[in-house]
Amino acid sequence: HPKEDRFDFVHSIPESRRRGGAGAIYRDGWIYLVGGITNGHVDGCRSWFDRYSPKTGVWEILPDAPHERDHFQAAVIGNRLFAAGGRVTSKRDNAVFSQTISKIDVYDFDAGRWLPPEECPDLPTERAGNSVIAIAGQLVVGCGESANQKEAHDEIEVFNPATSEWKTWPSMNRGRHGTGLVVIGDSLFTASGSGNRGGGPELTTTERLVLPK
Repeated sequence: HPKEDRFDFVHSIPESRRRGGAGAIYRDGWIYLVGGITNGHVDGCRSWFDRYSPKTGVWEILPDAPHERDHFQAAVIGNRLFAAGGRVTSKRDNAVFSQTISKIDVYDFDAGRWLPPEECPDLPTERAGNSVIAIAGQLVVGCGESANQKEAHDEIEVFNPATSEWKTWPSMNRGRHGTGLVVIGDSLFTASGSGNRGGGPELTTTERLVLPK
């Protein structure tokens, strides 16, 4: 409750559906949670899809996503949810960073189903720990980490669902993962994060991109 400067802890995630590294979005009074991992970086990547009402506490299990994934973010454009980036983290199999996912899973709220893979886009640059935001009907994917390079990713790739085309925006000055993207005014901002694959270095910088017209 921002006006009262306090939190209420009134509902719990069902024990059987608890995980981290999932994608979350808010739509029409519901928080939707997709993917995630149940056992840290060790194993337990999931394709789960759930929704939760913060008003009533109701928790509903929805159809699984086509792909298991964790360490990613999601966004909503129109009547569709886009789960973009991420990986299948499995330290048990010595595959913490390598099993990144190119296919973006798309859920159609009106139809109540996940689109078949052939109708879904592929992410040009595979990465996990990435940031995702919807801007003016386009899906913006930035930041991230992968086994392909030590430095975190600085690419900003933008998908237009209306044309099914990708384009690139200017790369960040410093690659980073484990952070987010936010629009303030006419600019896209990101802050902090980690500069290399893995846990460090922790960054203290903020970057700003004036949105292309």
